[in-house]
Amino acid sequence: MTWFESILLYSCFVLSLGCLLFSLLNNEPRKTRFWGLLCAGFLFLTLDERFALHERVRDAILSPRNIKLPIFFWTSAGDFILLLFAAAGILLLPRMIGLFSGRKSAKICFLTGVLFSAIAVILDSFNVEGFSIHIQRIEQFVEEILETTGMVFFLNALLLVFMDYLARLYTKATCRID
Repeated sequence: MTWFESILLYSCFVLSLGCLLFSLLNNEPRKTRFWGLLCAGFLFLTLDERFALHERVRDAILSPRNIKLPIFFWTSAGDFILLLFAAAGILLLPRMIGLFSGRKSAKICFLTGVLFSAIAVILDSFNVEGFSIHIQRIEQFVEEILETTGMVFFLNALLLVFMDYLARLYTKATCRID
């Protein structure tokens, strides 16, 4: 599952990079900044998924020192990193959604991806250490399904916007030929 999720996130990175390049070519400075942020976000998430970066920071640095944030009272020590990233993403959401406003279906896919991902991050943050192994497996399974579903919705949203950029480029090219 980690490999598949890494590929999904990498594909999101590549498509957002393509949208960033089209945005640069179309001289859209405001969109270019946000495509750059989205690109960086998907690159970080790809590397985190592949190399378990936040888990390593949690297990090697935060958890042994019993570092917790009181606002996330339900988490175990160090298990708040993804919650901080999710909060940052949600704070940027009103500006990011503008990247997808040109196509209603892309906007819906992006918002659906945000919803599934937010639920997965919240579910991942619960401390299930005291529960039975059966409950832990069910929680992990549900979390992974929600996470993957969110990634698929992000990929669809990005693909729709990228295809719109390609269609506009094709239209410009055929108009010049005529």
